[in-house]
Amino acid sequence: MGGGTTSKKAAPKKPAPKLVLRGKRGAHTPKPTGQVVRMTREIFTAICERLAQGESLRQICRTDGMPHMTTFHAWLHAHPDAHSYYARARELQAEYYADEIVEIADATHGARYHVQVESARTRIDARKWLASKLKPRAFGDKVQTDVTIHKPVQELTDDELAALITTGRGARTPDPAEG
Repeated sequence: MGGGTTSKKAAPKKPAPKLVLRGKRGAHTPKPTGQVVRMTREIFTAICERLAQGESLRQICRTDGMPHMTTFHAWLHAHPDAHSYYARARELQAEYYADEIVEIADATHGARYHVQVESARTRIDARKWLASKLKPRAFGDKVQTDVTIHKPVQELTDDELAALITTGRGARTPDPAEG
């Protein structure tokens, strides 16, 4: 029995599997570090068009020829006139997600496995949530009622107040000039 020490070599580590995003929008790989893309009005327009077609800003900014998200946001902040165009692209994105919900739901017709249905439900819930945040007036859960009264509440009669409360909307108050 030898008195020498033996050292065990650790087994070489296997590299971690690469995460590949698959889907109808394709796989995206991160841009090489150090690649700087200048933001221009043309690139901004292209980004907004892709947003309106359902792509996320993260996906778009990961592709070649597109700026980093921080560059995009800095440019947007520096150009306030572009906010309305960006906001409209996000509204269209919400409509895209709403349309996609119907397609996903229809695709589950005849699904044989619980996993398929649960997967579709998760995808639908995510799109419903996003649509409600991007375009809350159309897809949000909160019901908002606007009331317009043309004279102070203190001057309304009991019948006028009751009509407002009953309908939940701004009932037309009689014009004092009409008699």
